[in-house]
Amino acid sequence: MSVITFRCHTTVYVPVLEKTVNTMTPESNGLLMSGINVSIRKAQDRAERKSLLELYRIGKLPSSNWKEKKKSGLLLDAGDVMEMAENKTYRMEQLRELEGAWSIGHKMTHTFFVFHPALTTIQIAKDSGKYYLVCEDEEYGLIDLAELNDSLMELLKKFMGVKILTEQEMKPGYRVTTNKDTGISCLKIEGEEKKGTWLLVSDEKKEDRLKKLSGIYRATYPALVSSNETALWMAKEETAGQCFRTEHGILEIERDGLEYLDEKNPDIRWRLEYPVYENASYPAFYGEACRKLAKGEAESRKNWEKWLDIHQK
Repeated sequence: MSVITFRCHTTVYVPVLEKTVNTMTPESNGLLMSGINVSIRKAQDRAERKSLLELYRIGKLPSSNWKEKKKSGLLLDAGDVMEMAENKTYRMEQLRELEGAWSIGHKMTHTFFVFHPALTTIQIAKDSGKYYLVCEDEEYGLIDLAELNDSLMELLKKFMGVKILTEQEMKPGYRVTTNKDTGISCLKIEGEEKKGTWLLVSDEKKEDRLKKLSGIYRATYPALVSSNETALWMAKEETAGQCFRTEHGILEIERDGLEYLDEKNPDIRWRLEYPVYENASYPAFYGEACRKLAKGEAESRKNWEKWLDIHQK
């Protein structure tokens, strides 16, 4: 069974969308090799999070023994759970490959979300009012999550044999934002932003917008982004708030530094290796990048050095 989740991880978290890309090769143009691809390989090398099914496949299940947690999470509400239930958009079923786990398949995008009901709760984001299925383990932390729209909520109730489902406020520290260009929501854990982002690509429209953004990267920065795979990666990074398009190049907020890549002149490329997440938090970094973009100062190494010197004290 090919499992492709509704979300894709960026930054440290390697993309799970198998129809995009899981491996990258260096660009042949030699101009940058590219710095973008180097970042991708670094991200893949230090990937720390895996989906529930991936953990099962490699024999590293979360520490919580769900066989001892039969009455936790969604199972507290469960009635007579069906083997399978479906509507026009989704199909839910009990997963044979992983005992006790459930899967939700999206019929239009041909993607799947796999979770264990004993580890999963329905959480609502206070700011947006949106609902999410959140699968997490006490020791391992957040495993995965997916948006829960009205159609999916009703199907979940039908599948579980209930009319009402328990919900709770989003866990403190989970910060969900929505990218204005793609409409895709992303989740970061406060204080752990350097570890990565969950992108929630929940329908065809959002997937198409992500592809459209990747096309903008290919067209605008052909010397930096010379493959569809790299373009899609950069679109994900921008949606996650880790990458910015400037007038002449691309600015990236990375785990261990800040990097600018110039489209026309590779000699202008620069990198600042600061412990950027130690004292200057990600929200401060992101906010400053937006301000510098508006002022046309995002490409200036000196301006960033000045700001970083102040915020690293």
